[in-house]
Amino acid sequence: MNLTNVKAEKQRVEVLDGLQFDIQTYGLRNDYPQRVKTVTNASVTAKGCISTYQKFIQGKGFADTVFYKSVINNRGLTCDQCLSLVTHDISDYGGFSLHFNYNVFGQITDVTHIPFEHCRLGLDDDSGKVTKIAIHRDWTKLRRRTVISKSTIEYIDVFNPIPTVIQAQIEAAGGIDRYKGQVLYYSLDGDMVYPKPIYDAAITDISTEAGISNVLYRNARMNFMPAGMLIRKVSETSSAKTDENGRPVVDTFSKDFKQFQGDENACKIIDVEAGFDESAPEFVPFTTEKHADEMKTTSEMVQVKIGKPFLQPPILRAENVSTGFTLQAMQDAYTYYNSITVSERQEIERVFARIFANFVNPVNPSGNYSIIPLTYGQPDNGN
Repeated sequence: MNLTNVKAEKQRVEVLDGLQFDIQTYGLRNDYPQRVKTVTNASVTAKGCISTYQKFIQGKGFADTVFYKSVINNRGLTCDQCLSLVTHDISDYGGFSLHFNYNVFGQITDVTHIPFEHCRLGLDDDSGKVTKIAIHRDWTKLRRRTVISKSTIEYIDVFNPIPTVIQAQIEAAGGIDRYKGQVLYYSLDGDMVYPKPIYDAAITDISTEAGISNVLYRNARMNFMPAGMLIRKVSETSSAKTDENGRPVVDTFSKDFKQFQGDENACKIIDVEAGFDESAPEFVPFTTEKHADEMKTTSEMVQVKIGKPFLQPPILRAENVSTGFTLQAMQDAYTYYNSITVSERQEIERVFARIFANFVNPVNPSGNYSIIPLTYGQPDNGN
């Protein structure tokens, strides 16, 4: 069988021209980053893997202690805080965004993190390049008063620190006071393309784990009792019953019976009184097969599959390993996973070196932008 005959899967991230807002849609409904975040938040395994991945990318922070403590905007953001925000976006989405303000000399005066899910790529220009990043805080209209229109979207020039380019943009904006600055849109999948997070291929398994958790939750809350029907025969005259004052008697059985459902009322007894002209209630259970073994097997399988894209040793996920949780085993796992995440740290180092080489203040005189990898069982250097 050749490649032509192999069934092709659908695109993981559909990108369309959103002409209404002059953007490229991030997914078919323009909500891909928001949707993957919702899915992973419901999976304990995915959340754990993403958290570990982020911590190893961030490491112990920048090696230069002067640099990692430096304040880089008027809100008090420091380099180490910016690094933390960037690594969280990389682990969640596979990319990050930063905004820059400039002075008239083309020097960066202010660096601000932009939540990655707020950003969308603008449409290609005639030369096939993306020149604008569209920013909106709520592309999915989760908030009641959200309005998405060209007037509520900010269109900002893409990052290009060449002084002549910046000066031309300042002139086109009508002066430095009207200039909106630039946005660095960084994707691990390439230049000016929407990234897929490292776990994208395991999205189905992540959702499966959430589904299994929902089933277990319902079983626990309902005391693991079988579902069924309670058949209650009521006499024809019951609806016409009256009390001693001649008022109609209201049948409250259904309401009272519901109070005996659920985990907090498990094993309680309900008193049911059957009249001479009524039949006793009969419970008819729905016939169901036990699937405990299948649930356990499926749960274990999806946990393994969720962990595979991250290439994390099981010991880092607090899973049982044959060697046990020894100091040497943990140190070996840290060394291994540092080697797996080294490329992400190097990418961040290169980006930060490019940014702060053009910063108005010499925040990193040493020129050392390296990130210290995590270690286990050894003292921190104070970062």
